[in-house]
Amino acid sequence: GTKSVKSVTAKRKTTTGNITVYFTDAQDYGDVHIYYWNDGPEWPGTAMTEVGTNEYSQKIYRAEIPATAVGIIFNGNGNQTVDITENIADGSWWYTTDQLDGWKNKVGYVGKYTIEVTNVDDNKWTFTMPDCNVELDIEYNVTYPVTISDGDVDAAKWSATPTEQSVGQTVTLQYTGKKKVKSITIEKAAAPAEETYKIEGVVNNNAINFAEAATLPFTKKVKELELLADLAAYGFSIDNITVSGNVEMGTLAGWDTEITFTGEGTGQITLSLSYFGLPQQPITISITVTKN
Repeated sequence: GTKSVKSVTAKRKTTTGNITVYFTDAQDYGDVHIYYWNDGPEWPGTAMTEVGTNEYSQKIYRAEIPATAVGIIFNGNGNQTVDITENIADGSWWYTTDQLDGWKNKVGYVGKYTIEVTNVDDNKWTFTMPDCNVELDIEYNVTYPVTISDGDVDAAKWSATPTEQSVGQTVTLQYTGKKKVKSITIEKAAAPAEETYKIEGVVNNNAINFAEAATLPFTKKVKELELLADLAAYGFSIDNITVSGNVEMGTLAGWDTEITFTGEGTGQITLSLSYFGLPQQPITISITVTKN
């Protein structure tokens, strides 16, 4: 069958009984901690996790605290905010202002952090914020193809509508011939077996096993491939990569360059290497992809 996405719900992953709060270090505290009460840690509190920067190059931090916390203070390197006792809830977000209450920074309340899912494309999800520590509840609409097996009597006079339908919905069979129909048998067809492929390489008469049972297309970073992982560990650098045949590559990014095996057949990978700045003999790997 085929699946289409009906709905996506994104939720922050938190420890049971905890909430996640956020802080923008607009006054450049650095080494940001969160102190909270009641039953909180000793001063200066728990170190916050940096999750990104905003358009003003100000660092954004995240922390989990007990849902029972009634007050919090953000602090770092001898600086701190005023006591915060309102709007403490999952997703709440504050930032420091340049206004002082004594020597403590007042805060602004951004609101609640909401996770939006965008660019839903072939089960790839893009989040609008740098914090991707989320779990997804995805509801699919599953449909199944409806086909009529060819028989030897009036086969062309049978039809089924629609030709694809979801579970619990009606499918109409129609016979336009003149013969008497005694019975109809409906069967659920077995799902086709997933095709897997063996991916092998040869360099200087030495065999390399990249994958025993891969589904295509099969993508790996260069440093994750057998043999090449050893070269990366020994300090070799990649100056250039060329591919041909049933092999494609992503943007050149050294050992993090992605190599994709696209289909059955043969291909080639050539690596131009250097070792601490000294050019080395290029390595050419002949690739063979065969169906299991």
